[in-house]
Amino acid sequence: MRLRFINVGQQMWKRNVSSLTQGTKFIREYRKFQKRGFYPVYVGKTEIFESHVNEDVSVSNPSLKNQPTWCVIHAGGALGWVPWYYRLYFYLNDEVLTPDEEVFRELCAELHRLYGNCAIILDPQLSNKGHTERSGIPVYTKDPVELLPMTCCSKVARNFGHAMLQIPMCYLHLSPLNTAWSTTKRFMCNNKSHFTSAYYHKSVLYKVTRFNELVDRGINEMNQRKWADAINSSMGLLTDK
Repeated sequence: MRLRFINVGQQMWKRNVSSLTQGTKFIREYRKFQKRGFYPVYVGKTEIFESHVNEDVSVSNPSLKNQPTWCVIHAGGALGWVPWYYRLYFYLNDEVLTPDEEVFRELCAELHRLYGNCAIILDPQLSNKGHTERSGIPVYTKDPVELLPMTCCSKVARNFGHAMLQIPMCYLHLSPLNTAWSTTKRFMCNNKSHFTSAYYHKSVLYKVTRFNELVDRGINEMNQRKWADAINSSMGLLTDK
């Protein structure tokens, strides 16, 4: 029993050391690219379930089959959201999505046009390929990183003068994208009634939600000041680890 406790303690110690090492390496690379004039951009996706719109908690479980789901793919940094045509997809949660590299190519081109060279920081929480391990995720990504339907490739990023990094798995909760997505969904839940119209047809009440407009307003709720605060907070916590 004592030997078992010792082994468990050693494993926990090794895991903590590995986490600290990965966090330190990520911060070092992050600062290195900043000094070289690269603009850090966080890229990721979130899923919006039907319950965010219709208030039906019975469909809020993402494991339910054939649940209507929307996927938002976007990017942002200290200057706010990247002003590009972010992607909003609709699918059923058991549907197999087809990888599309053109979306990432378009994003890289727009980033180069707007900011020059960028450090593209991927948030792999909803990545569809398990290249990563919690105990030791590399700072530089292994190709490809599939934020389906968008596929991110480091070669494509390099062609536009960008570098592609990945947040260490053990520090994903400190990603500023978490704040961005939470802000978006909170606005949607609290204000969906303002984007919903009701009408009767043959004595039946119908409700129509202007979903694209609701999502767009929710995204804009995460303004430049909130982005800057979220990034400063997350980087400060990473540095303190």
